[in-house]
Amino acid sequence: MDNLLILFWIIAISTFSTFWIALVRLRRASRGWLCISIAILIVLSVAWFQKSDPLVYIGAFMWSLLIAAPSLLARLYHKRLLEQRYTAAHRTARVIACLHPFDGWREQPRIARALRFAQKGNIETALTLLGEMAREPSPVSLIISATVNLYRLTSRWEEFLNRAALQGLDPAKNSALLPVFLRALGEIGDLPGIIQLYEARKAEIDRLSPGSSRDACRLGLFAFCGRADLVERLFVGSLAPMPVNSKAFWLVTAELAAGACPGAGANAGDSLSARRKLASLLEAADPTMRSAIERRLSTPLASASSLGPAGMRLVDQAAKDLHQDQAFGFNAAIPLRHARATQMLIALNLLMFAFEIKQGGATNGEVLYRLGALYPPVVRAGEWWRLGAAMFLHFGALHLAMNMLALWALGPFVERAFRFGRFLLLYLLAGLGSMLFITFRSIGTHADQFTVGASGAIMGIIGATGALMLKGWLRHQAQPAKQRLIRIIIVVGLQTLLDAVIPQVSMAAHLSGAAIGCATGLLLPDKLVTKKRTRAVRSSSG
Repeated sequence: MDNLLILFWIIAISTFSTFWIALVRLRRASRGWLCISIAILIVLSVAWFQKSDPLVYIGAFMWSLLIAAPSLLARLYHKRLLEQRYTAAHRTARVIACLHPFDGWREQPRIARALRFAQKGNIETALTLLGEMAREPSPVSLIISATVNLYRLTSRWEEFLNRAALQGLDPAKNSALLPVFLRALGEIGDLPGIIQLYEARKAEIDRLSPGSSRDACRLGLFAFCGRADLVERLFVGSLAPMPVNSKAFWLVTAELAAGACPGAGANAGDSLSARRKLASLLEAADPTMRSAIERRLSTPLASASSLGPAGMRLVDQAAKDLHQDQAFGFNAAIPLRHARATQMLIALNLLMFAFEIKQGGATNGEVLYRLGALYPPVVRAGEWWRLGAAMFLHFGALHLAMNMLALWALGPFVERAFRFGRFLLLYLLAGLGSMLFITFRSIGTHADQFTVGASGAIMGIIGATGALMLKGWLRHQAQPAKQRLIRIIIVVGLQTLLDAVIPQVSMAAHLSGAAIGCATGLLLPDKLVTKKRTRAVRSSSG
């Protein structure tokens, strides 16, 4: 197997994907990503035509340093902002600014620095920094971020809306503003405005990335519409990293909004009790949270009893969207630490790889054959044990790393759907079935060769994911399932193209594994969707 050729195509496909996303979705806000992607693709093109191995390594290095690392760090940065760990966010932003000084990242550490000052009580310094940024000829995204935080830190939401109108900051033109506008409207008591904005921009909200931005919009809708039960569901999803006091603040906000709403049951809450909870939060609040709590205590919220039938329908639809996102979306997987079967399979593959090395090398054909590599003639002659043994052997570190990364990324979601036993059954059926297919497909073709690796089983997991998405789309009309199904089809198509240009990779194993996994996933019962009733807030006139 030519590991360098595999590396080349992985980097090429990943870089082209980055280029396409930047060109189609991010556009002007991602000129840096476009330039970097084009540069790497040029290097890889020259490497292909010149058959230059060093240029492939240079392209891989550029991809690792300029695309992979900034992308992963950006996710970490947004997570730390959500956690309100502004000192750590500032350090992360500085590293990203060194690797990717484009698209506003060079100035981003100043935002985190201002938030750090505010959190430590130095509000005036923070406001001065943000005010300077809002007036500078910075990238539009930085001006927006500075303006938003300038008013958020002091809870001056009326002023924010007035400033936004003067500066032409329109959520219809910049979807990143939607969470802030929804909150601002709720803070000033404009419940019809929240409903109107959410309904008008629902398509953009459903496409927001990362998922925490999407759920931040839902947080504004649910909290100001008095749905504490739905707010709680957000806090077990992408908003889970939020600090405990922030979660408590939003739950109390929902209780206050629902307090005057007859028939809201457990969501209604006693207004006096909610205000006492807010007062207790003041003791441990940082200056920015204290400002939000003091506003909540002094400025009454609009009552959710005025929501009306159209508003209730919108909230129920948003609740359904949330449930489908948490069941089928990309943030739906459980952490690896809770996926016991996936952990066990990764550990077993790693142990077998260590044993390969101890026996003489993971790229030594004699060692692999002795340990159980699949060779169709000897399997058909009676050595059927090789069907299972070959699944846990790998040809070199790169082969192992790619398969284990895929298992780590995909396994927990499928294990969550089928649970421990059925997940293991699916994995083994796909792996053994793909090996069996190779064994009998080669009869009379003179195409017998050694086969090792967990690729067939992992393609089975991909196929099973596709089956889950297909069931989610057909049974529940879940748009996240439809979108993910399309992406899975694209992944299988790209894998097939990759197999076609690399003769050493078994297309038969991959396609048969995916087909078996899909069929098994369709047949096995899953626990991905649990039916939950959502209650609409009743209007006082109902």
